[in-house]
Amino acid sequence: MKELIKYSFTVISCTIGCLAQAQQGQAFMQENLQEIGQANNYQMVYTYNNISSTTVGSPYLSDDWAAGSVKLEDDQVLKNLQLKLDLYQNELILKKTTSEIYFPKDRISSFDLTTDGSKLEFIKTQLDDEAVFLQVLVTNESLRLLKQRKVTFIPARNEGAYKSASPNDEYKESAKFYLRQNGELIKVPKAYGKFAKLFPDQKNTIKDYLIDNRIDLQKEADLIVTINYISDL
Repeated sequence: MKELIKYSFTVISCTIGCLAQAQQGQAFMQENLQEIGQANNYQMVYTYNNISSTTVGSPYLSDDWAAGSVKLEDDQVLKNLQLKLDLYQNELILKKTTSEIYFPKDRISSFDLTTDGSKLEFIKTQLDDEAVFLQVLVTNESLRLLKQRKVTFIPARNEGAYKSASPNDEYKESAKFYLRQNGELIKVPKAYGKFAKLFPDQKNTIKDYLIDNRIDLQKEADLIVTINYISDL
C-alpha cells in the first residue's frame, strides 16, 4: 500500500512538473513577444501608399500573412506566428493582436514561413556589412545554396523623353545566389571554370557536368540540381 501511494505521488508530481514546464515555456514565449513589441513600438511598419490596382508586382514575398516560426539568437524558437517578409525593406514583419511590427533583426537567427503550400527557410547573415535574409535552397554537410531575394521599385515614366516601356509602377524582384562553403559566403560565379574551381578535388568532373547539361548558373532549378549532384560525388 505504501509503495502504491509512493508511486501515485511520483506520477502526480511528474505530471504537475511537466504542466508547470509547459506553462513556463508558453509564458516565456509570451514575455519575449511582449518584449519584442515594446522594443519596436517606435518602429512603425512602412505603408506602401503608392500601390494601386495598376501597380505591377509586390514589395512582399507574399501579400498574405504566413504561418511561421522564428529562431532567436539565444536558440529559443517562437512558433505559431503570423509573418510577412518585406523584400523591398529587407524586414520581417510580425502580426500581433492589434498591431504590426518589424521583428528586431538583431534577435533573429533564422525563420521559416509557409506560403502557397511551401515551407521556406531563411537565415540571417552579413552581406556587405548589412544584415540580410537569405533563403536556404539546399543544405548539405558543408555546403549550402542560398538565394538573396530583393525587390526594387521602378516608377512609370509616361511623359517626356524618358517614357517607360511600361505605363505602370512596378515592384520588380531579382535574385542573387550564394554558396556557404565551410563557413565562407561566396557569390555563385556565372562562368563554368570559376564555379568548378570552388571544388578543386572534383574540378574537371564538375566542369564537364556543367557543359554536358548546359547548366545556367543563374537559374535556381539548375543550381539546385547541380549542388545535389556535387554533394553525391
